[in-house]
Amino acid sequence: MTADDLERRLRDALAARAGQVTPNDLRPPVPPTMAAERRTFPLLLRAVLLASALMLVAVALIPLLRPDPAPQQPASPPSTVTVTVCPPYVVEEDETPSASPCPVSVYSPSSPGGG
Repeated sequence: MTADDLERRLRDALAARAGQVTPNDLRPPVPPTMAAERRTFPLLLRAVLLASALMLVAVALIPLLRPDPAPQQPASPPSTVTVTVCPPYVVEEDETPSASPCPVSVYSPSSPGGG
């Protein structure tokens, strides 16, 4: 087989195959709007990600930007404490219970001895 025979056979095979291709076998071109839609989704995704990142930064900075409340002083102890100590009290049949069956003692922390 010579080079001319090989070339002729290749031309005949390619021509036969090209004759089998019809317009129905060809794919229609891609409309240009599909390419634009593909670009908008990543743009929208970037916008959403940027907005959420800014919201997270804002939420993190709110405690830092808020002024500190005035420090609260601890509560002072009460000046007077009233203590009621009642021993077991029994009312006899002929006695009438009084309004205050127990003695009341008052304790003031500033007085020595407790009252």
